[in-house]
Amino acid sequence: MADKHKLIEAVLERLHPDGVPPPEPENRLPREPYKEKEGERMTRAQAIKMIKWNERGRQGREAFRSMLIEMRLARLEKQREEDKDTALDTAQASTLIQSAVRTFLAKRHVARVRDEELEFLGMVPAPAYEQGEDPREEEQRNMYRRKLTQRENREEYEEALVVLRQRVKEMEGQDMRETVQDAINAWFIDSRKPDGTYPEFPDEDDGGSKVILNPPPAPLEEAEGDGKKDKGKKEKGKKGKGKDEDEAADAEPTSQFVPDIEQSVKDFVERWQDKDESGNFWQKYDPELVKEEVRPLVFEEIRVEVDEEMRVLLENLVDMVEAERAAQRGGKYKKKKKKKGKKKGKGKGKGGKGKGKKYKDLTADRDPISIFTELVQAGLAKPLTDATLSDYVGGVNPIGSDMAQNGEFKEPSMAQVRQLVTEYCILPIGTKEVHEKAPYAKAVLLYGAPKTGKSLLAQCVANATGATLFDLSPTVTDGKYAGKSEQTKMVHMVFKMARLYAPSVIVIDHFEKLQIADNKKKKAYMEALGLDLPPNRIKKDVAKEYKFQTPGDQVLILGLADRPYEAVKKDRKAVVGFFQKFIYCPLPDYGSRVLLWRELFAKHGLPLPQSFDVSTLATLTQGYASGDIDAIVREIASERRIRRLLDHGHQVEMREVLMWMTRVPAKPREVTGAFHQWTSDLPARAVKDGDGGGGKKGKKK
Repeated sequence: MADKHKLIEAVLERLHPDGVPPPEPENRLPREPYKEKEGERMTRAQAIKMIKWNERGRQGREAFRSMLIEMRLARLEKQREEDKDTALDTAQASTLIQSAVRTFLAKRHVARVRDEELEFLGMVPAPAYEQGEDPREEEQRNMYRRKLTQRENREEYEEALVVLRQRVKEMEGQDMRETVQDAINAWFIDSRKPDGTYPEFPDEDDGGSKVILNPPPAPLEEAEGDGKKDKGKKEKGKKGKGKDEDEAADAEPTSQFVPDIEQSVKDFVERWQDKDESGNFWQKYDPELVKEEVRPLVFEEIRVEVDEEMRVLLENLVDMVEAERAAQRGGKYKKKKKKKGKKKGKGKGKGGKGKGKKYKDLTADRDPISIFTELVQAGLAKPLTDATLSDYVGGVNPIGSDMAQNGEFKEPSMAQVRQLVTEYCILPIGTKEVHEKAPYAKAVLLYGAPKTGKSLLAQCVANATGATLFDLSPTVTDGKYAGKSEQTKMVHMVFKMARLYAPSVIVIDHFEKLQIADNKKKKAYMEALGLDLPPNRIKKDVAKEYKFQTPGDQVLILGLADRPYEAVKKDRKAVVGFFQKFIYCPLPDYGSRVLLWRELFAKHGLPLPQSFDVSTLATLTQGYASGDIDAIVREIASERRIRRLLDHGHQVEMREVLMWMTRVPAKPREVTGAFHQWTSDLPARAVKDGDGGGGKKGKKK
């Protein structure tokens, strides 16, 4: 994977020799720059007049502020003069002091209870900041220390593997060698045929001496009478075939991972359950267990060496015996030549892809590196970012999300979205063994309102698995590989490289526009997205390549959609039929918005004080997407703004945040309702296997 990403960096360096490629535009709010009329510029007098206006306004604000301070001081002075004439007795003074103290204690108690409640709900960190230390820093230090200790123990264990393996070979190697030799000699003598000939020593491809040391069980010979009984049973089984099929259909499906789990439990019980590790505090390796682990490897190494020696020795012995026999008969012995083994057959079709139609490789004559380089240059293969699932900020909703119409639809929390992305997207393509055994989804749809984190989640999936990231979005493929044959070749190259450089993630943004059939809508989408070519031009090619995806390919198609509800009946059927899993990316709820404001300000270098009223801010931003909140924070936490705040010791004020919020409208409730309705109309359970976007129904049984 490291070589794969180095290749992408090398191609990008060649394309941009002056430096890294220009970054994608940041998520910022649109500004309103000074507009000049065409052919005109601001004159000197106009500039001076504008500066005067600004300066007079500043002076007026400063004068008003000074006047307020003077009025407040005068009021305090007058109050002090009036208090001099009226002396308080002991009871009045005690009452005032008690009132002030009780007010202070009550406020402190309420603040403590509020902080404990927010801490319990996970909305604020533990109050370690009162002791001058952030708990997250302590957690990071502990994690770093643990990982460092693990790495040191791992390096020590790997060194011990080499040393102890050599020691086992020196101490026990001779005994192992004699054991194998004795077994082969006994087999050679016992397997002598009645005519006096000796058997051939098994080839290494057939297992060599493994067949001799662990012979396979002999097949059971069937009597003649049993054959008739079996024949009768077969005929009887044909009659009751339908019943057996019904019972098999009703039986619960078995998992392919259960035997592996049972074997792991068995190993744990035999090796670790009764083992006393109280004296091994630092979790160092156990030399005896390491010896048990390397002993089979040493035995296999010695067995291969003995096989080579014994094979030559037995061949010479057979030649000597045959030569003596030929001499006794008065003839001459000719040494037999070795027969070459037959080549093993290949899988079905080209590359073993699928059944029926053969998979046709359109670029069989090209070097894979040149194809991959071409895709990088075209922007279809992209480098990974450092995005992680922790960047998709949001918490668990403890009381559920019953905020929709009539309580019929429950929105998932952002923590649940992270969990679903991990289960359906990251874990299945992580390793080839899991991808071959476990049920997996060839295509997953992430849908939700704009700026709800769909593209971020796609980057997280690719980064978490170290996958190669390909992009077949209409906005990316527009203007590239024009023509029917060229666009077919483009899609074929992307899927071919995705399988070759697996694991891979193929992202298709605006997927609902990929399935449109109406020409009017097609033109409208082309104008809205600024496209020169129709967005659905690669629909059939993607569906064709999709059908050839097989277990073990480790390729995931991630569709992103922000308006799937606009698809008409036929297009909706194609969208739903393409995917096996659907993940709704909702707008952040109240608890997630509280976390978002604090996390985003801290991420951009401007952490909010604990006294900042985030609760009110989270309430006011109901209906805002995560990307909208991020855009507001980016505008406030600019480099110049951070410098000014840190230099003067100031902090972020609520009025400044509210000022930038006025530029971002909340998402209409109609949009949220449309997503709820579209989600409710989805199949009750995931489709077993999509039809690649054709939307065709299966035959009725």
